[in-house]
Amino acid sequence: GGHHRYSTALNLSGSRGAHNKPTDFVAMKDTWVERRRVWRQEMDALRKVWAVEYAERMAVKAARVAEQNRILQLEKAERKRVRAIRQAKTVIREKAKKVEEIKKWEEFAVAAARGRRQKAYVTKLRSTAREEELLNASCGWVKREDLD
Repeated sequence: GGHHRYSTALNLSGSRGAHNKPTDFVAMKDTWVERRRVWRQEMDALRKVWAVEYAERMAVKAARVAEQNRILQLEKAERKRVRAIRQAKTVIREKAKKVEEIKKWEEFAVAAARGRRQKAYVTKLRSTAREEELLNASCGWVKREDLD
């Protein structure tokens, strides 16, 4: 028959009604433009859906990254705090060492001074004893009568 959808053949069939003349072509309806328009609409709708999904995924990802950054910042702050404590302890220890050193030197100086004082005292005692010894010994040397 001549009534096929895409038929461009002469409509020679006996049926009348749609076409007046027996030489009319069956108009080929170009459906490609229509199909493309429909497809474009569907794609646009899908793109909107995809954009929403993408935005959601990005929001989730951004939240995850922000959380990771927050944790990293916390860890960094904690490390900084620990380091500061360690440094403070080191400074205190160094100061304590210096104080200890100073104390040692002071004790050493005091001990040295004490030793010198004792030596001097002993020397003085010895010389005094020697003088007394000489004095006692000298009593028998010269008598007063001998001076006259």
